[in-house]
Amino acid sequence: MELLSIDPGSKFLGYAFFKGKRLHETGFYDYSKLEDYKEKLLKIYKDIENLLLIYNPDQVVVEAQKHFLNAKTSRVLNEIMGVIKVKCYQHYNTNISEVHPMTMKKVITGNGKGSKDEVKQTIMKKFKLKDITQDQADAIGLGWAYLEKNK
Repeated sequence: MELLSIDPGSKFLGYAFFKGKRLHETGFYDYSKLEDYKEKLLKIYKDIENLLLIYNPDQVVVEAQKHFLNAKTSRVLNEIMGVIKVKCYQHYNTNISEVHPMTMKKVITGNGKGSKDEVKQTIMKKFKLKDITQDQADAIGLGWAYLEKNK
């Protein structure tokens, strides 16, 4: 199975590509300097399209949305998720699944309430990575959790 996992965000988007259970590549996109909201959504759309064309995954995994108290944050993330899902469905009807952050943390740290730093350090050690962003760590963790839960 070839799997693309995505940690969506309005400032940064992390991704990881797995071939089988082996991490093949990871990276991130930086949207923090884009102030125009429409421009940001179009850039995310194009970046997801590019990832799908490069990797042609069998499965895409994204972080399930947490419940936010802030309605604006929730709306923005829902719209970003919509962009990602539409692009995946357009790309040969690519399968898309969600992994909840607590599920990911439980698989990686053994504790559903593990800290972000704990997740990042565990992932860096397991995959022998020197330096990754938190968004990359989350994307790798989502992919790892999906693969572990769907053996």
